[in-house]
Amino acid sequence: MIENETPTLPKTLTEAIDARLLDLHVCLPARVETYDSSTQKAAVKPLLKKKYKGITSIELSVIPSVPVQWPSAGGGNAYIHLPLETGDLGIVIVCERSLDYWLSGDGQIVDPLEPRHHDLSDAIFIPGVRPWKAALSNVPEDNLVIQNNTMRIELDPSGKISITGASNEFLTVINGILDHLISAQVNTGIGPMPFTNGTITNLQADKADLETLII
Repeated sequence: MIENETPTLPKTLTEAIDARLLDLHVCLPARVETYDSSTQKAAVKPLLKKKYKGITSIELSVIPSVPVQWPSAGGGNAYIHLPLETGDLGIVIVCERSLDYWLSGDGQIVDPLEPRHHDLSDAIFIPGVRPWKAALSNVPEDNLVIQNNTMRIELDPSGKISITGASNEFLTVINGILDHLISAQVNTGIGPMPFTNGTITNLQADKADLETLII
């Protein structure tokens, strides 16, 4: 546009809309600063800067008291909770209207009352979104994996399971117990004797079944 040229109405409207959209937040990568497991609230730091037209980009402030989304059902009796800690990555989803009255209620329909919309104060944090260079390691294509530090549970599509990382692998311990029982002897009036043939046969069948579960 030539200096001192009167802007057209379409251009003015476009610039006004663009300027307003800079304050509309939808979804951002974020990092946990602090987390309270008793309330499932986190303070999170947005990891994308806000860029205003014609000025330098600025960092967004830490968002306090953000509810963390954990999978749950059954009225809260069934859930998965992870040991979220400072530095963990994820995303914040920004609600279209104020969450204040809904969060203070019992999960029913509410009037948001507050006029704000797409505001960072109405964010929800979902852990787990990671940059390419920080992708999870040792992840099989088809198996379900639950891991906590060195403790790892792996389940394949056929139902076989592996539990590793503890001082002893769980299924291996059970297998060893069955071996001990199969070879065990008990004291009787005529001296040490093994279990009856029927009992040993059953234990051997249990051992064979167990071995089909081990990856």
